[in-house]
Amino acid sequence: MNITILDDYQDTIRTLACYGKVAGHRVTIWNDHTQDVDALAAPLKDTEALVNVQNPDALRR
Repeated sequence: MNITILDDYQDTIRTLACYGKVAGHRVTIWNDHTQDVDALAAPLKDTEALVNVQNPDALRR
């Protein structure tokens, strides 16, 4: 499974005990934020599970 985690500004997700539950999956963690939806769309095209840590961004299909 391809999992993408957005807006982990402090790079702490990897340090959480629950992060071990995604072992064996392809996990991409973004430590920055972008307002540009088009710039975000291309890297997310193969994402199967999306986790939005900080901001309730409006995401469109």
